[in-house]
Amino acid sequence: MLKKHPKALAFLFFTEMWEQVGFYTLMAILVLYMDKTLGWSDSRKGEYYGLFLAFLKKLKRFAA
Repeated sequence: MLKKHPKALAFLFFTEMWEQVGFYTLMAILVLYMDKTLGWSDSRKGEYYGLFLAFLKKLKRFAA
């Protein structure tokens, strides 16, 4: 099954996978920063997390 796919497909898959792992790791660090350093409530953290995520998704659309 894998022999029929181009060899570069595995490279692209792992590149995308590690990009997603890095992105969600940084988002988790952002939430921890908002919690430990800024002392925000869960609702406020959720609002800013959602706004930041929406901003990044919109930015990704215009950058591509």
